Amino acid sequence: MDQTLADAQSSAPSSFAVACDLGEPSSIDAAVRHILGEVGELHGLVHNAGDIHPIKPLLGSSTSDWTRSMMVNLVGVQHLTQALASLLQGEHRTRVTTISSGAALRPLASWSAYCTAKAGLDMWTRCLAEEGGQHNITAVSVAPGIVDTAMQNGHSVGGCGRFPAP
Repeated sequence: MDQTLADAQSSAPSSFAVACDLGEPSSIDAAVRHILGEVGELHGLVHNAGDIHPIKPLLGSSTSDWTRSMMVNLVGVQHLTQALASLLQGEHRTRVTTISSGAALRPLASWSAYCTAKAGLDMWTRCLAEEGGQHNITAVSVAPGIVDTAMQNGHSVGGCGRFPAP
């Protein structure tokens, strides 16, 4: 996160990052309190969270595993964005960016929760773009392709061919 923040600050010096666990409402609330204490308005919000777990067959996954995946990959995004609404809306322009995945467009065996949540995130972003215009909010979802992160450690998706460009 530090390198990403440094890159962002090179073109937008007032950028800052706040880490939180989107699977834990109390963590989101703490992040919101921190942000509300720092700034009076936001011009950008990047939701860059993801959790591919559970990696299990659809019919073998527990409801609690699915609930966690939906919280991190979708519901937590809504929670955080809604809680920051007062900073996002106004005369200033705001861009909300969500980080999606090729898994939102293509089913992957044993990745059903992640695929479903990211597909939902894409639609959530489109809905925000539709509704946000009246508040000077734009929204875009970016699917960067396979990214070498800790989330991917030990999990193969069969290479880049599984996620061709749309």
